[in-house]
Amino acid sequence: MLAFVFGGCRSGKSGFAEQLLQGYAGSCELGYVATMWPAGDDAKARIERHRMLRADKGFTSYERYFDVGGLELPANSAVMLECLSTLVANEMFQPGGAGGDTFKVTLDGIRRLASRTTHLIVVSSNLTSDGVCYDASTQEYQRTLAALMGEITALSDTVIEMVCGIPIHLKGAAACRSSVA
Repeated sequence: MLAFVFGGCRSGKSGFAEQLLQGYAGSCELGYVATMWPAGDDAKARIERHRMLRADKGFTSYERYFDVGGLELPANSAVMLECLSTLVANEMFQPGGAGGDTFKVTLDGIRRLASRTTHLIVVSSNLTSDGVCYDASTQEYQRTLAALMGEITALSDTVIEMVCGIPIHLKGAAACRSSVA
């Protein structure tokens, strides 16, 4: 099962995705793929804060800044990948990333990761709809992220947009039920 949870910054998507994964997991091993590059004190503090928030939830953490498809996971695992927008930035702009091949490498990686897990939830910030004009490299980043979000939406069994802490079910069984009501 592949699920995609996206929304604006601080929209509640991470907490919701964790709860969703725990509900799906059953007897699966819980995994958390963290993609934040530990550059600078602020990033390191945020990473540590996230580790502490997950400490008592039964997640095994995997730090993976590139090539998520190459990650070795236990069989029968339920995994949350956080976050697509950060992974895309790493692949495009960090040394050792995929550069111009970011779209292909990232999509292939998520497909491989999904094929090796019982449940995969991909979390992403939606950074493509603010209407502000940016420099060329940022616009390319936004186009790549938007294209990946579209592909992941198409591949996913469940798609949820988080808006101010409220889950809006766009695809999957809950979306069908809410459209009938």
